[in-house]
Amino acid sequence: MAKRGGVTAKGHSPTLSRVKNFPTLAKLIISGSLFAPSAFAQQENYPLHPDSEKQVGVPSGKVTQAKFAESKVYPGTNRDYWVYVPAQYKRSHAASLMVFQDGKAYVNGATFSALDNLIHQAEIPVMIGVFINPGVVAPQNETAQARFNRSLEYDDMSDRYSRFLIDELLPHIEQAHGVKFSTDPNQRGITGASSGAICAFNVAWHRPDSFRR
Repeated sequence: MAKRGGVTAKGHSPTLSRVKNFPTLAKLIISGSLFAPSAFAQQENYPLHPDSEKQVGVPSGKVTQAKFAESKVYPGTNRDYWVYVPAQYKRSHAASLMVFQDGKAYVNGATFSALDNLIHQAEIPVMIGVFINPGVVAPQNETAQARFNRSLEYDDMSDRYSRFLIDELLPHIEQAHGVKFSTDPNQRGITGASSGAICAFNVAWHRPDSFRR
C-alpha cells in the first residue's frame, strides 16, 4: 500500500501516481464536466458525470473568495480569486496545485464536487485549486468606465503573466490563506479556455521550472 498526499492507494508509486493522474482532472475540464450547466445552455444537454456530483460520504473542501490588488506587474488592477482547499489537506505538508484562468467560470458545485470525489478516490493527489479572474482597473472618474485587463494579460506572449502568478499571487495566497504549494513542477497544473488556454500555455512555456501540467 502506498500513500498519496494523505490518501492510500494500491499498487502505485506515490510520485508516479500523482503525475499520471493529473490527466483524470484534465479530462473533466476538457469535457466540460467542471463547468456550470448554464455554460452550455445553447448546446446539447450533457449530463454531469457522477464524479462531478456531490456523493454521500465524501468530505467537502473549503472554498474561500478574496481579492488581490497589490500587483506590481499589473499596477492598478484589482481581481477576485478563489481558493479550494480539500478536506484531506494537512497544513504541515505541501499540496499539489491546479490553477484556473477565468476563475469565476469554474466556481460552481460541479467543479468542487469533482475535486472532492477524485481526491477521495485517490484518482488525483491532494490538490489545492486556485481560480483567478483577470484584473480590472477601476474608472478614474464618474464618467469613465472600468478597464478589463483580460486580453492584456492572457493574449500577451511575454513572461509578464507568469511573473505575476508565480512571483506575486501564489506567494500571497500561501501567506494569506495558510497553505503551502508543492514546488515540484510535475505537481503543478495550469488550465484555461480560449485566451485563458493561451495564457496557461505561456506560463508553462516561460516557466517549466514551476508548471509542467
